[in-house]
Amino acid sequence: MTQWHSRFLHCFPFLIAFSYFIHFQLIFSMLSPLSILFLFVLGSLFYTLYLRVFSKQSPIILTVILLLILIATFLFLPSIWKSLYNQTLSIYRLYSTLVFYPFSINTAIQQSRFLLWILFLLLFLFMLALFDSLIRICRWPHLAAFLLIVLLIPCLLHHVPQPFTIYVLTIWIFLLLLLRSPSARSFSTYVFFLLSMSFLLILSLFIFPKETIWQYNQQLRDQTIAKVMTRFQQLFINENQDTIDLQEANDRFYVGAIHFQVQGTPQTYYLRTYSGANYNDNHWDQLLQDIYDSAAIDYPSILLQLDPNAAIWNKDPSFITSTVIIDDYRGSTRRVVPYFLASIDGGDPQSVNDSFLVRNANEATYQYHIWRSETLNSYLQTNYAPADLDSTYDRFALNFYTQLNENEKNLFSNLQLKNPRYFTLRNSSMQEVASYVKDYLNEHVEYTLTPGSLPEGEDFLTYFLTKNHRGYCVHYATAATLMMRYYGYPARYVEGYRITAEDFNGNYANVRDFHAHAWVEIYDTNLGWIPLEFTESAPMHSTQAENDINEPEQPTQEIEQTTPSVTQTPTEDIPTPSSPTQTHTANHLIWLIIPFLYFLQLLIRHFIQESRCRQHDINASILISYHVMQKLQQYGLTLPAAALSIAQKARFSNDQMSNDEKAVMLDLLYQMKKQIKQLPLLKRLLLYGIYAIW
Repeated sequence: MTQWHSRFLHCFPFLIAFSYFIHFQLIFSMLSPLSILFLFVLGSLFYTLYLRVFSKQSPIILTVILLLILIATFLFLPSIWKSLYNQTLSIYRLYSTLVFYPFSINTAIQQSRFLLWILFLLLFLFMLALFDSLIRICRWPHLAAFLLIVLLIPCLLHHVPQPFTIYVLTIWIFLLLLLRSPSARSFSTYVFFLLSMSFLLILSLFIFPKETIWQYNQQLRDQTIAKVMTRFQQLFINENQDTIDLQEANDRFYVGAIHFQVQGTPQTYYLRTYSGANYNDNHWDQLLQDIYDSAAIDYPSILLQLDPNAAIWNKDPSFITSTVIIDDYRGSTRRVVPYFLASIDGGDPQSVNDSFLVRNANEATYQYHIWRSETLNSYLQTNYAPADLDSTYDRFALNFYTQLNENEKNLFSNLQLKNPRYFTLRNSSMQEVASYVKDYLNEHVEYTLTPGSLPEGEDFLTYFLTKNHRGYCVHYATAATLMMRYYGYPARYVEGYRITAEDFNGNYANVRDFHAHAWVEIYDTNLGWIPLEFTESAPMHSTQAENDINEPEQPTQEIEQTTPSVTQTPTEDIPTPSSPTQTHTANHLIWLIIPFLYFLQLLIRHFIQESRCRQHDINASILISYHVMQKLQQYGLTLPAAALSIAQKARFSNDQMSNDEKAVMLDLLYQMKKQIKQLPLLKRLLLYGIYAIW
């Protein structure tokens, strides 16, 4: 290894860390320029002294120590990391099409520049020690390049404009990929080199402006990112088909992942996925199977509550129904179902009693026809009886969806809720009772996405109403469902998604993770199960944390009525334009840039390799040529015996090699390269595509 090469390897980690922190300082402006300069001086001085005092392997030890310190700060001082996260969001929110929710943290912590400065110093030293260990100690430059690319990806994914330092970092990545790693095994070299090159090709695309790369389809990248996030979320979601565990109703955190797409008339939609019948032991469960078996009810017919064959429907169905198409990206086994169904395309899906519909694994898209609001109004005016239903399910709903245990009755009594006889004596409507329940909840509890965890041994309902007084839609829906039962109304807890007309782009709406919602269903003899909203504020748009950063607060939702006009079913047919995300699957520019960059790096590496073989340092030239010949030998070519003797002389002799010996070695190398044409096609491609040898 030459002297200049050794000096470069000692400086390279400093150059990488310095460029990286300057790059993100220009984007996020988290510290003042003077603080950044002082951080670099102090960090570099400390690290230089550390290297002089300790042994050669000390950077690896320092990396482990700093990693443990960073983990400790994350565990014991999480507000510092949350503050750092919130500051990055302030930039992401300006450019990204995804939706981010900041953490709600102590204002004093958020404004503490000293703690943030200490965290940055630890991160700078950790990055410096990590890259020094990978490049100079372990000789894994390809892994270092891979990690550097990964560090850049989050900012690039959200369309944040990149300062000029992105080109400096790209140069460092190229140099890392071109550095030799003699101590690394060939297999790991292949893996990290290919991974790094793949990421680098993708990285180069994001350097260009978003409009240049995606001028024909600007939503394609956003859709792809959100779908990947959805798949990532599924790794941490344990879906139980039979129950909803309320102990998992902890602080909510959203990343904007798309769960499915809805095509329909822009309206407010409640899209249910699961309904719970029994509240027991902090769970919402279905009724016992024996109860369902003895009921002898045709549950699929409950979904199609209105009779499509009645005399009132003797006209073109397109005038009385509207279409809703679900393009489902989730991995869930439960279907997404709208309200007021007229028919379901593709036959009747499998129903798990009256709780939810089963989604087949290969069922990515499904279509529903729902009644228009004017159709439902006409139905109510003519007083038609429900389709194919006598009073069997009415009695079933009244018997099993009004049940409360003694603890729940005593709780509501102790909370001084109005006695059920109060409303009965006045012959109050369901709307009046629901308004009273909603007013009670809004007066006694606070809406927040960060209510904390349920303490061990506490009942979810009791803790929410008597101790914590803080929660979101899951808490509101649980309490309201049982309160409505307290007043004698068949009610059940429902989870699904809620979207409004504002969520639509034309006739399409991307339903994301923050649209997930919980509400209450009330049973009506004519309309079946209908949604009622009791949550104080729209869960997908209004949080206390966002109010802290001057986001506009959403208006309070009103109680949904039993009339079709208030439940807001679609009122017109869906036009049939092509989806904006399906017009052009990719831009032609991408397919030109990717192969160009790949072959360009091959040419650059081949040129560097040839230059090193012909360099003025004769001994180094001979050894590098011999190393290339060894690589060819691994692929089945014969290594000349004369090459071995010349290489050993250059390696172990104290005498300077002659230009004639250098010429002989180069001639042997080129003679050996001519044999490449005799190799099988796969081996030739590996030599060309990985080692740039031809």
